[in-house]
Amino acid sequence: MFTVSPISKIIALFIVLLAGLSLLEYQSLIFFGIMQGKCDQGEYLKAIVYLIAYCISILGILSIMLCSNRSIRVVGSLFIGLLICVNLSSIAILGQNVGLGDVSAAVSLPSFAATYIQSHLHSIIKASALAFGLVGAFYLLASRLRARLHPVFLLSVPIGLLSVFIIIWVTMAVLDHFPSPMRIPMLVAYNSMSRTYAGPREEVTLKVDRKGKPRHIIFIVDESVRGDLLTINGNAMDTTPFLMGKQSSILNLGIASSATNISSGSNIVLMSGLRVDQCPDIDQLALKCPTIFQYAKNAGYQTYFLDAQTAPGAYANFMRADDFKVIDHAVYSMSMPDLPIYERDGVLATELIRILNSAVPSFVYVNKYGAHADWRDSYPPGKSQFTPIISDGGSIGSSSKEAAMNTYANAVSWSVDAFFQQIWPHINSDEVVLIYTSDHGQSIKEGKFPSTHGDRVDPPESQANVPLFIIGKRAQALFPDDSAFAKNNSTHFQIFPSLLILMGYDSDAVIEEYDKPLWEEWTAPRVFQSGDIFSRGIPYINSFLIEPVR
Repeated sequence: MFTVSPISKIIALFIVLLAGLSLLEYQSLIFFGIMQGKCDQGEYLKAIVYLIAYCISILGILSIMLCSNRSIRVVGSLFIGLLICVNLSSIAILGQNVGLGDVSAAVSLPSFAATYIQSHLHSIIKASALAFGLVGAFYLLASRLRARLHPVFLLSVPIGLLSVFIIIWVTMAVLDHFPSPMRIPMLVAYNSMSRTYAGPREEVTLKVDRKGKPRHIIFIVDESVRGDLLTINGNAMDTTPFLMGKQSSILNLGIASSATNISSGSNIVLMSGLRVDQCPDIDQLALKCPTIFQYAKNAGYQTYFLDAQTAPGAYANFMRADDFKVIDHAVYSMSMPDLPIYERDGVLATELIRILNSAVPSFVYVNKYGAHADWRDSYPPGKSQFTPIISDGGSIGSSSKEAAMNTYANAVSWSVDAFFQQIWPHINSDEVVLIYTSDHGQSIKEGKFPSTHGDRVDPPESQANVPLFIIGKRAQALFPDDSAFAKNNSTHFQIFPSLLILMGYDSDAVIEEYDKPLWEEWTAPRVFQSGDIFSRGIPYINSFLIEPVR
């Protein structure tokens, strides 16, 4: 009778696991493509080292799932299934494996984790079923074959993890194409250990003239609001009827390009004045140069940070404790735990009105909750102006494009139009200048993936499509005649220098240090970055091709 030796069973299961992970994650296929490239370049030693590390990582996974200790085998298999599920969810939603940028974003804004899961629950459930189904099938196959490994083989787990971590560290996460049960924990470790710059920021050196400037400068950064969804930018859906009626008081720059397609990257650019030619920010200049709050403080303004996204004491968007030393007042709507999500921005509006009623000069940075997915949380129940919408228990992935678009339009209308209706009587003043934009745009069931923003590879242009307008005569007077100025031609990179000049800093000195202000026409091709802003991993510079309109 034909019998199969134990070692043959182990080898067969090794091959099954390797093939299964390759088909599931296509991470292995990319890895072996890179190996081929190394060999073609004559870098055989690197190829061998990478291959050994990959095989050890597979052996580590196998040693857990075949361990003769039942407790280790069961618990370990569940953990492996969970990590594969996380990666398959990323593939289903974003069309790509979990990378460093995803890990960094999750750590930077943990408060959005619940809403992200809710938004894409349908895709996550399918990924979970596939991941745990296949892990369970492998587990049963191994049990059927009675293939077991002595616990001594578990040594391959720390060796594999260490090998993966070293390669991720040496290549700055450029080469991270390992199986997700080994890769994801090491990306988390790398993200926590690859500390970004934490030293003191540079001092403000530009000279400022404190005379004749606006009393209040307000900079509102909305969340996930797409520029072409506003009625004032030509959309047929009546999302912003209030602003439509106030167009004579608004200098509307139309659709602008965001700096990145993710919150943390765009916000740190907007706070630091990072230039477009400094992206990706390999030298972490955005963490070293003076912030907008330092400039405002130096110009004699009381500084405010109004936040609807993070809890008091938490730091998001690469902000640090030292950054708050020059912020006189920080207000968090999340300090009210029972407050519905759709009312968070209203709390900021009330605080903003209080500030504007003061005679003390102020600079206010407003970090709104906006229209972040799940969009149903961003507006009150019963306020569905556009229908049909995503059903209760549904998700972006499981809904029709019409329902997703309507739900998002309802969120935009509440977040933008209702917000400005609340604050309008207090901002329509000669003593106030307000600049409004969003951190990034939103893709709504475009292509074959349901992701809304943050795609690293070939992101839809809509993820960088943001509104940009200015309220306040003192700022509007700096622009040339409307007939000579192009709409849909601005970029995030112009906002920081514009704010500095409005604060009283010398225009020539500002332009020499930073990019052009908004009232000088942008002539270079517009771009936005995807991936980690500090180039941990592979960053991508993407073209923004919406044509200017005169």
